[in-house]
Amino acid sequence: MSVAAVREYLNHGNHLKLKQNVEIVLSTLHGNPIRIQSHFTPSVLSSATLTTSYIKNYLIRNQESLNGGSIRKILGLTDYKHQSWKFKLDQSARKTHYKEVLNELEFEEKKLLTLTKFKCGNLIELEGKLSRVQENIKHVKMTLKLMKDTLIGSLHPEPRNNELPSTTTAAISNTTEEVNDQLKIRGMIIRLAGPRKGNRAMTWEKSVGAVSVNSVDYVVAEESKVQIPSKLGIFGLYVRIVYQKLSQRPTSYKKNPQDLELFNGISTFKPF
Repeated sequence: MSVAAVREYLNHGNHLKLKQNVEIVLSTLHGNPIRIQSHFTPSVLSSATLTTSYIKNYLIRNQESLNGGSIRKILGLTDYKHQSWKFKLDQSARKTHYKEVLNELEFEEKKLLTLTKFKCGNLIELEGKLSRVQENIKHVKMTLKLMKDTLIGSLHPEPRNNELPSTTTAAISNTTEEVNDQLKIRGMIIRLAGPRKGNRAMTWEKSVGAVSVNSVDYVVAEESKVQIPSKLGIFGLYVRIVYQKLSQRPTSYKKNPQDLELFNGISTFKPF
């Protein structure tokens, strides 16, 4: 049974029940108990190692030789039109989280209203807490109202002219554009070196975005090198993907240290 068939089988109906049935069938055929640990990667660009392995396995599996067409396919990964850059983010779990936070905030609001009504404690302090909680409730409700079930965008580092929002729709799509910018890959470089023929060796290279790991603040990157066998000889494939700046890492202290406060669900909740 192929991997694609198993994946399609597991994606229909009850996932756990179907997974158990597949394990029973494979265990019976193999003669030993087998357990499936399924993991689905949303994009091959999530890892430079995965990207190089995908290219190599694709060429070997489809018995393609490294000619001009195959080389253009490999270098075409840097094109913004390539399907690998597209992402589709399911926000159902995020919606559930926001609803739970809203329930906690509404419960806190009722508690503070009761304490204020019966004048228990410092009224000025209670009114201040009540005002902050009610303000957070408004933000959470507005976020839930505007949040889409699925977020679709592109990981490509360079925005295209047809992707830029117009002045009339800039305010509406501001939140979506900010999320897309946070998910974008900073840069990618693909280098393919052919076998040496006499004193010459062909090299093809294509890059997009910021690809230098020596640039200031660009440190979150991954590199991978593989050798691809071909009828013409051994080709060397090199891929580097730069994901993030140092200042954008969650543990960075370049920003306000108060931004790293732990989320307690109520008083420090900041939906925006």
